[in-house]
Amino acid sequence: MAESSVELIVKDYYLGFQTAPYAGGIQKVGVGVTLSCVARGVPDPDYITWYKGITKLSATNTELAIDSVAKGDKGDYYCVAGNDYGTIYSPTVSLQVQYLDQEFDPVTCMKAQETDGDVQMISCTTDNLEEGNVFTLKCNGPDGWPYPKTTWYLNDDPISGDVSGASGMDPTPNQYGDLVFPWGDPSQSGKYGCQVTNDEASYSNYNTPFVVNVSPAEDTSVDNAKTAEWLVQPNDVIVAQHTPVTIACIVSSYPAPEYEWTFNGNVLQSFIGSKELTFAKRLLTFDLIDNDSAGDYICTASNDVDSKSSGFKLQVATRPDIKNTAIFKIGFIGNETEIDLVEITGEPFPTIVWTFNGEGIQMGDRIKLIDERILRIDPTQATDQGVYQATATNKAGSAQHALYLKIEEKLEFIEQPQSDPLYVAQYSTVVFPCKVRGTPPPTIYKWSRQDHGNEPFNGLPARAFENEAHSLVIPYSQTWDNGTYICNVTNEYFDFIWASGQLVVIEPPSIVIPPQDYNVNDFGDQSTLSCKCEPQAVALEKCIVEFRRDGVKVSGVGITTKELDFSSQLIISNTQEDHLGVYECYGSNKFGSASAVAYITKSNTPYMITKPESTMSMSSRSSVELACGAIGSPEINYVWRLNQIGSAVPITIDPTSNITDSRFTVLGTGTLVIDGAVGSDSGTYTCYASNPYGQTSISTTVTINDKPDKPVEPWVSEIKQITNTQFSAKVNVKVYEEANTVTKYLLAATDGSTGTTTTVPLTWSSGNPYTWTNLEAHSYKFSVVLQNSIEASASSEKSGAVDMADFSTIPATCVTNVAYQSTNTSLTWDRMDDASVLKYKVYYRAISDDSSSHESLGEVSSSVTTLSLAGLASLIANTEYHFQVVPVLANAKEGLYSEPIKSRMPASTPPAPVIAKDFDHTTDPEEIIVNFNNEWTATAGVLKEYKLFFNRKDQYNTKTEEVSDVLRRRKKRATLSPVTIDFAAKNKLITGLTPGETYEFSLVAENTAGDVSERSAVTEGATNEGLPGVCNINFLEGSGRNAIEVKWSKPDIENGHIEGYYVYYRLDNSFSDVAAKVQVDATTLSKNVTGLEEGFTYEFAVSSFTTAGEGGLTSWESMTPRSKSIPNKMDVPTVEIVSWNTITVWWVLNDDGLTGIDTFTIYLEGAITKGGQSSYVIPNRNDRYTEINSLDEDTSYALSIVATNNIGSSLRSNFVEFRTPKKPIYLRVWVAGTITGCFTLLFLILFAVLFYVFIYKKHTKPLLIQKKDKDSKPPFTNVITRGGNDNRSLVLGNPGNFGSERYSARDTGPRPDNYRTDYQMGEMDNRARQPSADNFSYNSAAKPAKKIYDDDDRYPASQASYKPTDPYTKQQDPYYQPQYDPRYDDDDRYNDNFNDRRYDDDDRYSDNNNNNRTYNGSRAPAARQADEGGFVIDNPAAARFSQI
Repeated sequence: MAESSVELIVKDYYLGFQTAPYAGGIQKVGVGVTLSCVARGVPDPDYITWYKGITKLSATNTELAIDSVAKGDKGDYYCVAGNDYGTIYSPTVSLQVQYLDQEFDPVTCMKAQETDGDVQMISCTTDNLEEGNVFTLKCNGPDGWPYPKTTWYLNDDPISGDVSGASGMDPTPNQYGDLVFPWGDPSQSGKYGCQVTNDEASYSNYNTPFVVNVSPAEDTSVDNAKTAEWLVQPNDVIVAQHTPVTIACIVSSYPAPEYEWTFNGNVLQSFIGSKELTFAKRLLTFDLIDNDSAGDYICTASNDVDSKSSGFKLQVATRPDIKNTAIFKIGFIGNETEIDLVEITGEPFPTIVWTFNGEGIQMGDRIKLIDERILRIDPTQATDQGVYQATATNKAGSAQHALYLKIEEKLEFIEQPQSDPLYVAQYSTVVFPCKVRGTPPPTIYKWSRQDHGNEPFNGLPARAFENEAHSLVIPYSQTWDNGTYICNVTNEYFDFIWASGQLVVIEPPSIVIPPQDYNVNDFGDQSTLSCKCEPQAVALEKCIVEFRRDGVKVSGVGITTKELDFSSQLIISNTQEDHLGVYECYGSNKFGSASAVAYITKSNTPYMITKPESTMSMSSRSSVELACGAIGSPEINYVWRLNQIGSAVPITIDPTSNITDSRFTVLGTGTLVIDGAVGSDSGTYTCYASNPYGQTSISTTVTINDKPDKPVEPWVSEIKQITNTQFSAKVNVKVYEEANTVTKYLLAATDGSTGTTTTVPLTWSSGNPYTWTNLEAHSYKFSVVLQNSIEASASSEKSGAVDMADFSTIPATCVTNVAYQSTNTSLTWDRMDDASVLKYKVYYRAISDDSSSHESLGEVSSSVTTLSLAGLASLIANTEYHFQVVPVLANAKEGLYSEPIKSRMPASTPPAPVIAKDFDHTTDPEEIIVNFNNEWTATAGVLKEYKLFFNRKDQYNTKTEEVSDVLRRRKKRATLSPVTIDFAAKNKLITGLTPGETYEFSLVAENTAGDVSERSAVTEGATNEGLPGVCNINFLEGSGRNAIEVKWSKPDIENGHIEGYYVYYRLDNSFSDVAAKVQVDATTLSKNVTGLEEGFTYEFAVSSFTTAGEGGLTSWESMTPRSKSIPNKMDVPTVEIVSWNTITVWWVLNDDGLTGIDTFTIYLEGAITKGGQSSYVIPNRNDRYTEINSLDEDTSYALSIVATNNIGSSLRSNFVEFRTPKKPIYLRVWVAGTITGCFTLLFLILFAVLFYVFIYKKHTKPLLIQKKDKDSKPPFTNVITRGGNDNRSLVLGNPGNFGSERYSARDTGPRPDNYRTDYQMGEMDNRARQPSADNFSYNSAAKPAKKIYDDDDRYPASQASYKPTDPYTKQQDPYYQPQYDPRYDDDDRYNDNFNDRRYDDDDRYSDNNNNNRTYNGSRAPAARQADEGGFVIDNPAAARFSQI
């Protein structure tokens, strides 16, 4: 549960801002400002990063503090927060800084100069201004925010508009703060300075004024009028909201003009709101422009001579703003990415300029603007990652918005499971690829199996694993691995992608009809073999069948094969001896193969079915097996012969065989085994198989490649001097086992002085020893190479040095008769009869070490001819050595080496190894690792190998398991021992064991001499348990209205001891994988699941579990709970008297949850009148009370209750007795009058009936109501008659044919004995009424009640479609099955198919039985019954006819 909670939190992760940055707005320089940003998330955010525009700040706390605001701090601020699951960006807050710089630049002067009709502004100085010039002074004041207002001063006095010359035109400030001189006049000369002011401060440049000196014109008279000319003509203007502005309207004319301004058609006065006309109305000044100031303006300047008028539009501009736009976006490579400035405000609409990483963007086909506010990039590339900034600008200012575009590569599959189902053969390895690329790269790969999410390992098989490439690998696939496997891939930004693949594991085909052995009596007969193969998935792959012999498809003359999709037939029309043998029916498809074998044989005669290879070549000393096997009857006897072909005497083996070596063994199956074959074993081997009916044989040629072993080094036994410089040496060569195969040898002598080697090739027959002549007086060492018919041996070691130069000072012969004495572990030799011999020295060399040289073992005096080898440290036990004895002279010179003697040092008994108690295990429950150690000693010889013995410990839990269960579980071999282990190993992996079983292990050590240690102590080790296989649900059985019993069998593969079972159940079609789970003990293979809802279908599945975990689920099986037995007897109900004729009955539900109850029936015993009933059915099984009325007053009753379900009814409950009270007096009077009236009416009706019956009807003739052909409704006559002397009686035809209603009594008069023969059966209508033509109708009292069951309590044929209504669903129960009595047909008649043929289909006594239709007293059926009136009842089991 803990994991689920964590996972839930992770899935519902969030990251948001509790407090976004605030404290923006307008701040003054020098004050402290703190921007706050608080983020929250699960898990908590790892970091917070601050940005100003696109510049990353160093602050990483939740607060960004600016201790002293400077004008450079103006800008847009935001923060970024992130945790393991993502990154978010806060909204942007703008910080405006209020300031005004102090530094002034010098005032500059520009004047208009006309040149060839073109007016240009040129710099002017104090000395080049003349009267009539038009010039402008620029203040060049400091920067500030809000935008500062400029005021001009002349000689330290503010200019108010009254500085005018002869022209009457004063210098006037324009909207930019410049001072415009429309007509230069000497009176305007002086010192000009300016002052700039905003909300922050006010500064002036009075101390550095600009001196204006206007020179008077030569002719100062102004006699002539001057036409009006525009000096400053107002045009359309856009002004930022809440900023000051001045609009100039200046005309040059003489006399000086008068000015008039209109706004939207109305003449403006000097002051109107925030508007002010100054400088002789030449300037329109707004202290702070607002929206009310926008409109149409006209400025008119006029005098008596001329006038000028100029209209313009004033538009109020609002500062641009970019709103509701993200500051972070992710784009994917190859896709289209749009950066959308969602909301842009500003009047007029601002122009947008885009930059990328601070540089302009080159627009083109790939990057383009859509409606200025959308930047579209298509396709997106990795180089597009960076900061995109949009700057919106209009007259009121500008706004900037930065967005960081992160480029990722959307997750995309490189390799994924195929879309079509993957069909694979069973036991194959399945690989579902899942390789994804993207940016950021995928970080989570998760495999699951659909509809198995609640199972261990996400529903994946326990042996499945994910490899390094994230592919899902399912080794050793099984059919229960089928399903849809899903690979889910996610990266750190939760980009998600998935792919699925369906796995269908198909089992190999099977041979469903194997071929049968075919035996021919004689050669020439036809042989036929047939077989059929069945694939597991017919729709996917057929099964191709063919017959093979020795792995090759059978064909040849007289051989016919008929091969269909699933079967094959082999026909050999003329069977001969070479046709006899083994035939394989081989069926295969891409999912595997299956085969079965059969033999074609000839009666009795032996036939060889197992044959050796025709030729065999083996290495020396290997074990050779020559196969031989035959079939025939009686028993076959086998004889092997070597290089001897001929008939063999049957029955016995050894007396007729020329193979007698004990290395040869003939097995009972006929196979010959040669243990340690050598070259002499080569030859032709013939196996004879015989019985009294004949003999057959098979031969094979065996070649044993017997390369000679490395020989012992030669030795020189005698030296002779031929001349002073020439010597001869008798060189001996010793051969052991190879003596009978060596054909020649190569003898070599190496000169110790020159280093040269001389060789002499010799045949073995040339003699041994070989006398080597012409040897010089040098030192020689001899070696030999042996050769047989196969190849040469390795060269022997070189002999000890023989120095011919010392010939005169050493004995001429060697020590002889050197022997090894095993009794006392010593060497002995013959004493040399040479006085010069001082002592004997013994040399040795280990045979197993080819590189070893002769080493001195010890010395003894010349009088001693034996040396004990026991206990010598230089000799290793159980090791073979060559020993040689050399005489040593007094001059310390050594003589000739003796013949090498081979012997093995005895070994002490090897120590027993010890098996560790701690065993290791692999992931395979059938494997265990045995650890061991051994304290080996040198005296134990050379360790060769270990042999491990083990067997399963035969133990079982008698409380939980029978011996048969244990044996059934143990499908593995109990032992695979002994297992040979290399001498250097310290542990051994044992495979193929039974999971969950205890094994006993013991170990022995063996040296190279074959000595074996004692067995180690038995150590017990247990294999791990694995996941069990899949159980099988045998059947489901309803065990009650709310219970179902589930029964299952154990899994075929237990992989250990089953600890228990899980029974899963859920509603069918619940669209949910969630199922309830019930644990069951291992000893139980069934579970009664209770608490279910009757009428709902449930699904059930079963799994088993071991200590290793839970195995696979069975397939889901469904069933609906139903009642199983009749309800239990009800408790005594409770009666409450409501009135004189009404009671309320209460009862308690007595249901054990298994039987179920559909209805209740209440029975009353006592007098009931006025239409009351003797029983009351309560159809709603949920009711626990009912009201009964119409009871008699002052009457005693006994009441009981019965519960009914679909099986039957319970026993009646015990009675509860009660008495109704008397009727109130006012009701008695009314009832008495009513009764009197009713009796009078009944009397009149009775009189009319008697008159009709005894007077009118008695004198009428019989009337044929209806007559049909006798065969129209066989086998009875469909007529009804009345008349004669018995008009009182009515005979019923076949009432069962028309429903189950009964007939009421007509008459109780006597009936004649021949009643049945006098009246034929008549046909009734569908309501079992008399035909209308008869007027003999039934009164209402005779009309039967509409009941589900007829009077016989039989299910009527007309109600066959009846299905009871479920009180919960209000729908008919689709599962309801009527309970028919099979003895009765649809007409509720006794069925003549049930052992009693005395009754025909009419339920009448059959005329086939004594040919008598009359039902008299003596001929009536033995089982008949009669009612009170003597009326015979045809069907005694059903009481078909009521009293008439």
